[in-house]
Amino acid sequence: MIGGYHDIMKYHGPKEMSDAAKSPVTSQEELNNLANSEYIFVRVAVAENPNTPVHTLSRLIPEKLGNTEKLKADHDKWLENNDKWKIVGGLLRNPKLSNEFFIKIAELLKPVLSDIAPRAFCPINVIKMLSKSNSAPTEALLILADASNVPKHIRHMIAEPNTNEVLLKHLVTDPSEKVQRRAINALRKKVEVTTIKPIELENIQRPVPKKQLRIIQLLQLWNPNMINTDENTNEYDGYLPEIIRMLDAGVSQKDLFKHMKRIVEENMRYPFDRDFTKKIAHEIVKFWKE
Repeated sequence: MIGGYHDIMKYHGPKEMSDAAKSPVTSQEELNNLANSEYIFVRVAVAENPNTPVHTLSRLIPEKLGNTEKLKADHDKWLENNDKWKIVGGLLRNPKLSNEFFIKIAELLKPVLSDIAPRAFCPINVIKMLSKSNSAPTEALLILADASNVPKHIRHMIAEPNTNEVLLKHLVTDPSEKVQRRAINALRKKVEVTTIKPIELENIQRPVPKKQLRIIQLLQLWNPNMINTDENTNEYDGYLPEIIRMLDAGVSQKDLFKHMKRIVEENMRYPFDRDFTKKIAHEIVKFWKE
């Protein structure tokens, strides 16, 4: 019951309802009742409260959305309903939100992402919150990097230093060069590097054709240890001869990926980012064949 007898009798106005929805001592049963409030700010507070039970959180947003599950009219109606976006924003601010719920939100947003306009304040705010989350699982984050579904203005917007590093690493291979450059700069700022040193021929011990310089650039972009120094440049230059030999021999993306995996795990002994390394291997092989 929305705005019903229960709310009127127990609380003296919407502020008391909002205070109760925010309180850490409000019972789960009462939070479930407050989720029925006619006031959007009360329902948002319920969504944000870490003590709200999962079944109550689930009631705050629809199970499914999109052209395959709903009529197009329902899809458009949800897209334009700022109250629903505010609820999703409240959920994303909930410090105890589970991975399962993050994925549920991502699947809910997926069908509407392609239709979000640059100045749609509430949807854009939700996207920013999801992109910056360090709690969201990779599966939920990567819907925002899907260039086939997410408009360029959104991908460009989220390519900033506060964005989750996993998401940024996928954006550096975005089809848009502008998004790529912004993501690269954002990643480097995340490791407190304020200047980006270009590859200089004098730092390389032998003459290097332009095409090979591009491979070094891609290796620097891969940068498993995320340190941007001259020593780092020379380290990647050291891996170049074998990679060039493999490329000249027609190496597949799969075999180059395995080679790069060995470099990280055996030579550098750093944590291995499988998905990002696959993307860089793909870019290297693709570039060499062009």
